[in-house]
Amino acid sequence: MASSNVYLTGSARRDLVNVGRYIAADNPDRAKSFVQEIHAKAETYADHPGMGQDRSDLAKNIRSFPHTTYVVFYRPFRKGIQIVRVFSGYRDIQPDMLISKSEKT
Repeated sequence: MASSNVYLTGSARRDLVNVGRYIAADNPDRAKSFVQEIHAKAETYADHPGMGQDRSDLAKNIRSFPHTTYVVFYRPFRKGIQIVRVFSGYRDIQPDMLISKSEKT
């Protein structure tokens, strides 16, 4: 990401690659623009981390914002945000999908 106040976990990076590949199967140009749109939106949320939806029902200090049919999960982090995961909004998101094993202990 272009902004120095947006960070991604390894899982979030993999999620974005997978989303891009999925979309690219039908429309390579849209895949690229879709991921760029998420990056741009994340920079806005990094400037205003509290504006996303509180998702403390899933994990401590987790918020989210939608992008088309996807949901970006993040937490405030180092004067910005850390994107934790990116999932289809059609999925039934469970807490263990957001928090790595190392964070649970």
